[in-house]
Amino acid sequence: MRRSQLPFSSSPHRSIRRRVASSVAISASFALLSTLIGGPAVAAPGDPIQSAVSISEPSTCSSRIYVSPTGNNTANGATPQTAWQTVARVNSATVLPGTCVLFEDSSTFAGRLTLSGGDANNAASRVTVGTYITGTPTTATRARLRGLLILNVGGVTVQDLTVIANGTTVLNGIELSNTLGNNNRRPGVTVQRVDVTGFPLSGILIGGKNASNTSKSGFSNVLIQQVDSYGNGDAGIQSFGNLCDANNANYSHLNVTVRQVAVFDNLGVPNKMVPNCSGAMEATNSGNGIVLGDVKDSLIEQSFAFRNGANNNFGGGGPVGIWAYNADNIVIQNNTSYSNRSATKDGGGFDLDGGVINSVMQYNYSYDNTGAGYLVFQYEGARPLNNNMVRYNISRNDGRGVAGGIAYGGIVIGKFGNVTGPTNTFVYGNSIYVSPSASSPEPPAGIRVWNGAEAYFYNNSIHTSGAAPLVSVEANTSTQFLGNNYFRADGFKAYTNAANFSDVGATLVSTLAGWADGYKTASTPGYATTVVTSSAVFVDANNFGLGATSALRNAGVNVTTVGDDVRFPVTRDYFGVTLPPANGQQYSIGASQGL
Repeated sequence: MRRSQLPFSSSPHRSIRRRVASSVAISASFALLSTLIGGPAVAAPGDPIQSAVSISEPSTCSSRIYVSPTGNNTANGATPQTAWQTVARVNSATVLPGTCVLFEDSSTFAGRLTLSGGDANNAASRVTVGTYITGTPTTATRARLRGLLILNVGGVTVQDLTVIANGTTVLNGIELSNTLGNNNRRPGVTVQRVDVTGFPLSGILIGGKNASNTSKSGFSNVLIQQVDSYGNGDAGIQSFGNLCDANNANYSHLNVTVRQVAVFDNLGVPNKMVPNCSGAMEATNSGNGIVLGDVKDSLIEQSFAFRNGANNNFGGGGPVGIWAYNADNIVIQNNTSYSNRSATKDGGGFDLDGGVINSVMQYNYSYDNTGAGYLVFQYEGARPLNNNMVRYNISRNDGRGVAGGIAYGGIVIGKFGNVTGPTNTFVYGNSIYVSPSASSPEPPAGIRVWNGAEAYFYNNSIHTSGAAPLVSVEANTSTQFLGNNYFRADGFKAYTNAANFSDVGATLVSTLAGWADGYKTASTPGYATTVVTSSAVFVDANNFGLGATSALRNAGVNVTTVGDDVRFPVTRDYFGVTLPPANGQQYSIGASQGL
């Protein structure tokens, strides 16, 4: 199967395996307790990210346009006392660079705001769309818009707004669309301190595609930060570009940063259909949290994705909490992704999917997902999937699975179809715990390597319980396991020569001595507590830190030059401890060097 090329209103088509059902938890929001750049995302029960962020009027505007429900469209709009009344009045005007378009706080405005044509388009002198305060910042609430379209222009900042659907006329909450083609990128768009909710498709959509599919266009230097995107149909935040021109090596979007956002309860659109490159309609997945496609030099960090995807019923694949496809040099770090679902396949935590090169997933926390905690997966029709790293992450009770589906696990590497699988995939310094799941057709595994994959596993701490195997490796793979720790209270259990995404008929390895690895111990669970609580309960990632007497401290192999160490040198573990180890010490095993 192959991924389809999609229109602006669509999500990418994930091609994988096939089968059935899921569960979903609905409501409750989470607060960002730590916003330190470079630190792990930490969540606890509470309000969405935006609840603690106050409204801030822009201070530098060459001119201002005020809009109030009590305004007058025949006034000049230059002051709160002479405000315009409607979004339609703003749409009929030319909004020049440097202009601030400000909507009255605590008010709702009908219609979608559109910036296009002669509007904006100067990254150095931006148009700012936001809220103005009539009382005090402590009592004011964001103005509410029914949608915002940025069409073929850059130089725009959107801030301090609630963008909320009203019916189904507007499909995407905030839509950045470039239809110009000719490798034209519009620079400079920021979306910050915004709630976006209730839209049939995406909360925020970044699209680059001309009508004839003959060339690329998109956006550069895009920043999305301190945003809640929730309760939308298809996705929280996503980007896509023109992938129909196989000879075009460019990427539609450059320097896209998603930071400190929460995407949740974006449940997916059942029976979703989109046109492919030939114009025929075909089914695709739905219900993603954050997905960036056709991007170069981009970043997703300090963000949360949870309870997305439960309504996905596409049999060829499913959604993921945070992932990328057809991307070069993307970093996914310091995020938390949990309780993502799918009624068929996937519903995982994180993913580097088809066509991703020179990229890394690091310092992330994944738990209680239907699919893999961390997936590296290639599909037919994509660019090569090569030179990627998965390091210093934690996976706890991922691979919950669905009846009739397939078994996943903490970290999964593989491909589907007649295509070269992932190559030069380096997986090291991760901590994984997996227990059996009644909803999975086969027990999930700590690590799975599917047919056609090339992957190297160093210094990973793998802990499973019950019938869950520590590792499962299919035939026709190229793998190396070195310096890993394996712990299963009932004894070592791994499979080799598995096939067809299943352990049925695979060769059982029941002793550590029968497993080819340079580190021969199974004496420790590999983190501070031996008891791992139910997957339905939030667990602090600090439980996976190594204690002072852990046998895994300074017991690993040297990974200083593993993977793309020029682009991504080893600098720290999950908890921020500096690496490489000082004073000639060895690396520890797992995501913690030692707390």
